[in-house]
Amino acid sequence: MESVRTGAAKLFGGSGYKRTRSDSSSTVGGSTAGGAGSSGARTSSTAEPLNAQSRSFAQAAAPSVPAKRSGPSAPAFPRPSLRRGPVAFQHDDYASMERPAPATAAPNTLFMDIRQATITPEAILAAAFAVLGKLVLGFQFFAAQKAIGLTFVNAEAATHYRNKTLGEDGPLLYPAPPKPADLIRLTLQGVPYWNKDGILATLPALLAPFGELVFLAPMVTADGWLSDQWHATIVRKEGATDLPPDTIQLCGVPVIVDVPGQRRFCRHCSSSTHYKTTCRQWQRQRSRQAQADRDKAHHDAVLQQQLQPANNSANDTTTTGNNSTSTDSNSSNNSTDTTTTARKPVLQQQQTTEELYTEQSHQLPHGQRSAFEDAMDTDRQPDRESQLRVAQAILANASNHDPAQVAAANAFVTSALAEAGGANQ
Repeated sequence: MESVRTGAAKLFGGSGYKRTRSDSSSTVGGSTAGGAGSSGARTSSTAEPLNAQSRSFAQAAAPSVPAKRSGPSAPAFPRPSLRRGPVAFQHDDYASMERPAPATAAPNTLFMDIRQATITPEAILAAAFAVLGKLVLGFQFFAAQKAIGLTFVNAEAATHYRNKTLGEDGPLLYPAPPKPADLIRLTLQGVPYWNKDGILATLPALLAPFGELVFLAPMVTADGWLSDQWHATIVRKEGATDLPPDTIQLCGVPVIVDVPGQRRFCRHCSSSTHYKTTCRQWQRQRSRQAQADRDKAHHDAVLQQQLQPANNSANDTTTTGNNSTSTDSNSSNNSTDTTTTARKPVLQQQQTTEELYTEQSHQLPHGQRSAFEDAMDTDRQPDRESQLRVAQAILANASNHDPAQVAAANAFVTSALAEAGGANQ
């Protein structure tokens, strides 16, 4: 056995030394040959004991296995990085349209655009105070628009610094435009960049029904090569809410018109609507719709369960009222009907409720009212439908009522069913 272990050690480059349990945690010197590996293993085992209780808290708390995914996976086929290239078209007032000027109630206010600033807003305010000093009364910080508004002490000071920079290379102080522009930014995909003149001549007319084209620039690579992706900006007409179509024909080439933040055209389905089973967007939509349907079904079931006890309680209340009415009718019948002879009571063991329903009632002499009809001749039960409900309640609880009243109730139900059958025919 020892010779086999030695041969395996030679084959795989080991030393043939059989490590003990205390030496198994060592990795230092384990690949060396001969006794050097064994001595290194013993040395490292004493430095890092196997017992977890003797380890420090940092060693015990440190994860032995790295995170499964530290961040989003890189795309399998990444697109080249693009930047905005030279402007192809720009309106004369585009700078004032595009600069942020949030609404404010403060008078004599000039704004500073800090979207491209490389220093903090606090440093910008400190630099502005060094130039303006006491001419500024206060400021407003607009984090969403990335702008700072400076309120001057009077209109003269605001007019003096209007459309001027703070120092030689400081930010520009500009007023709010008299009428804010509703800018819509578009991303054009598949633009025929080889026909720039045709683009400038055709694109404004295509976008005219939705707004005026005020800016157009291509996206280029780091070296300046043109791409088929361009940025365009239009000023929406007053009161208009429509967006340009998701695809247009530009110089005979189909161009996709995307709006930032909206998914309007699916490249996988090549359509504005998802319909391919392999489209992930369509799969997500179906999953969300199915989840919404399941949530609605669960909500309806819970609501039905909550309403069921209320319906049962209402039915119990109605049955109790019918029973009390039947009892009152029975007592009234016993006090007024003195001609009816006493009969032996019908026990529940002798006749069931179904037999009572189908039992043939005795015919009364002509012109004689039954005990049931006498009991029903009250102000509380004036209609025939209520009498029918009371008769059914008497038949359902026949053991608790007089046999004459049970027979009268059976005759009344039979006649009511016959009348209902004749009316249906």
